Amino acid sequence: MTKIIQKYDRRYAIGKWIINQVMRLYHRAIWISGLEKIPKKTPVVYGPNHQNALIDALALIYSIPGQPVFLARADIFKKRFLAWLFRGIKMLPVYRIRDGIDNLDHNDEIFEQAKRVLVDRKILALFPEAVHNPLRRLLPLKKGIPRIVFLTEEAYDFKLGTVVIPVGIYYSDTDRFDETLHIQFGDPIPVADFRELFKINPQKAHLALRDAMAEGMRPLMIDIRDKEHYIMYECIRHLYNKPMRERLYVNGDSQPLRFKADKAIIDMVEKNTRDNPARLKMLNEKAVKYVELLSENGIEPRHFYPSVKQVIVPLRLFTSLLLLPFFLYGGLNHLFPILVGMIASKKIPDPQFISSVKFAVGFLITPLFYLLQFFIVQSIVHNWLISFAYLLTLPVAFILFKLCRRYMKTTLILKRSHRMRRKNPGQWEIVSQLTAEMKAILNEMQL
Repeated sequence: MTKIIQKYDRRYAIGKWIINQVMRLYHRAIWISGLEKIPKKTPVVYGPNHQNALIDALALIYSIPGQPVFLARADIFKKRFLAWLFRGIKMLPVYRIRDGIDNLDHNDEIFEQAKRVLVDRKILALFPEAVHNPLRRLLPLKKGIPRIVFLTEEAYDFKLGTVVIPVGIYYSDTDRFDETLHIQFGDPIPVADFRELFKINPQKAHLALRDAMAEGMRPLMIDIRDKEHYIMYECIRHLYNKPMRERLYVNGDSQPLRFKADKAIIDMVEKNTRDNPARLKMLNEKAVKYVELLSENGIEPRHFYPSVKQVIVPLRLFTSLLLLPFFLYGGLNHLFPILVGMIASKKIPDPQFISSVKFAVGFLITPLFYLLQFFIVQSIVHNWLISFAYLLTLPVAFILFKLCRRYMKTTLILKRSHRMRRKNPGQWEIVSQLTAEMKAILNEMQL
């Protein structure tokens, strides 16, 4: 175990730079909001929501300066390689009862290390939900952060100035490559604000800070609290995002603006159906039927394009043929890492680890594969200049592969919508009718 884990580590800095470049390649776009809210001279504890296993930690590392120390559940450290990897990015294990009662004593040393991180005015991060959650919903928060910050501040008479920063992490899709990542930082919560309550009743202070963290996190994430109507909310936030942006007089469709519209949709539906169960039932039935019909045709609600002109698909297919050589060059030169990532991810029982496995495989295997390809080419051409030139084309080839893949994927998505319209006109008409009916219901609601 690292003796002074909060100490600046040059190897970590180099690794962070490399990982950050891979993060840019792995995601379609990365948006960061709220960094200006983070104080620079006080101990900081970050509390992000947890949807995507290791990628969540990498997202936080990517978005903030410095070298944060993470506390994570101990069971993910069981495999020797993973333990080595996690400790390499300054993660410490926290033990729960399910990890064995005998192991709980180890937490005393872990919390003592966390305390030293804050005393040295460094960065600490915990996932307050304690488990990753595939749904867009905030789980009940645990008391890990309150326990650590009160333990630390009490020892220094609440003069350290520790703050807790709520963090919201959003993925357009947690399982897939080349999706959008959005990281938002909320207003700092000073631990000293709970000083008087802590002196009177420490337990109530723990609960009060935990509740304040939850209230700080909810505006920063898509938080669908209605479990029974979850599918409905997921459906209508895709269906109604553009109309909502128009109602909010928001121009553009960047991720922050789409997020703002999604939050407004969820709040609007909650408010307008709370005392109107009949309206909620009607909207839910239409949404579920809508999703079922699209699913029968292999279409996700977020990938349904009913208004695109039919001529677009043939034009895009022709363009895809022109892009095929670049796609093949990039794909074939990265075939081994891609196949290893696909095979490894299929053996993962927990879907929330799929992206982490794909990312780790690409990060670790791709450089080795590049070197292997370099020496193979050198053994054939016996020319170092040509071999190095080939090596330099490989990252560019991956970017071309990614862009071509994105274009082709969108073309296939559009093709599915047109195929449904052509082969299943009856279902198409029903979906069109359901679309109009749901939008009419939503248009009647008050913002």
